[in-house]
Amino acid sequence: MTRILRRFVTLCLAAILAPTVLAAGPVLDRINAAGVIKIASDPAWPPYSWIDETGAWQGFDASVAAEVAKRLGVKVEFVTPTWDVVTAGNWGGAWDLSVGSMSPTGDRAKVLVFPAVYYYSPTVLAVQRDNTTIQSPPDATGKRIGALNGSIFEKYVLQEPMGMADEPPPAYKIKDAVVVPFETSEEASKALAEGKSIDAMVDDLMYFLFLIKEGAPIKVVGQPLYYGPAAMAIEPGDPELEEALAKIVADMQADGTLSALSAKWFGVDLTQKF
Repeated sequence: MTRILRRFVTLCLAAILAPTVLAAGPVLDRINAAGVIKIASDPAWPPYSWIDETGAWQGFDASVAAEVAKRLGVKVEFVTPTWDVVTAGNWGGAWDLSVGSMSPTGDRAKVLVFPAVYYYSPTVLAVQRDNTTIQSPPDATGKRIGALNGSIFEKYVLQEPMGMADEPPPAYKIKDAVVVPFETSEEASKALAEGKSIDAMVDDLMYFLFLIKEGAPIKVVGQPLYYGPAAMAIEPGDPELEEALAKIVADMQADGTLSALSAKWFGVDLTQKF
C-alpha cells in the first residue's frame, strides 16, 4: 500500500471512528451568538404577563420566560406582536420563542412546534358586574361574546373543534353566539366593563380574577367552560432548541420552580393537570 493510500485510509477511519458532535440548530445558534433570546409575550394580560409602571415585565409567563433565558445562559428580550400573528407562524426571525400560554392545537401544530406544556388553566365566562340576565354560560346563548382574535377562546365561542392533543373536546355550553373579536384581551375586558358593545367575554379565569381584585366591574358566572394545557411554541426546524426547552421545563417541574412561580402569581399550583 502506497504512503498516500495509507494516509487516505487513516483519515477515513479517523472520520468514521471519531465521536459525533451535534451542532446547535439555526435558531439556537443565533440565540447563543447574540447572547439574547427574543420571547413573544402579551404586555397587558395579568397575572400572566404585563409591563408595570417602571417598564419592568411582571407575571407568571414573564417569570417563566426569564427563567428559561437564565437556564439557557442568555439574556431575555421581550417582544409584543399581536396574538394572531404569533399563532400564524412564519415569524421570520423576529422572535425565537413564544411564552404566552398558547394552547397546543392541531391547526397550530401545522406551523409551530410545542416543546413543552408548562401549566393547565381553566377558561370561564364573565359578564359586567350589574348584569342579571346571564347567570350561567347557557344564558349567553345568542348574545354578543367578546374573545381574543385567533385564540382558543374564540374557537370555543364559535363551537369549532379545538384539536388539543390528549384532551377531550369540551362541552359547548353557549349556542349561536355573536362573536366579537378583539386584538387584545385588555381591549375586550374594557369593553365588557363598559357593558355596551359586548354582553359577555370568554377568557382565562386567572385573568378575570386579577381584574376583579383590581376593581374592574365584572364577574365570573358558572363553572369553568373547560380546562386546557398551555405550551411554549417555536417554529419548526430546530430540534436542538426544542430538546433544550423541553429539558428546561422538565427540570423546572422537577426542582419545584414552576410550582413556586404558579403559587406566587396565582396563589395556586396550576402546573399539574386537572
